Amino acid sequence: MTMAVAKIKSPIWNGRDPKKIAIGIADFRLMNSTHIQADILYRDKDGMKVFDHKYTMRCDIARSYPLKYEKGTPIRIIPLNDFMVDGVPNPDSRETVVIDEAGG
Repeated sequence: MTMAVAKIKSPIWNGRDPKKIAIGIADFRLMNSTHIQADILYRDKDGMKVFDHKYTMRCDIARSYPLKYEKGTPIRIIPLNDFMVDGVPNPDSRETVVIDEAGG
């Protein structure tokens, strides 16, 4: 298993509904790895990290999301709820494989 890490400055809020929060991952980050891990760097007004978890997804699943072009770069827009959080899949997610410590 190879893991690419994407540093995300801020999520895409899509209003106040937490189920609509998404992130954009550049398509090229999904090409040479089996999994992607999103590290969301966003902090609130008090300097606290808001998304303090490991968000992971298989790259083949991430590549199935729609593309948006940002300054000519293809970006996959992926709802945050569709990621595994700290290795545990969301029951409503497309992601169904749990990454174990042995890398399986």
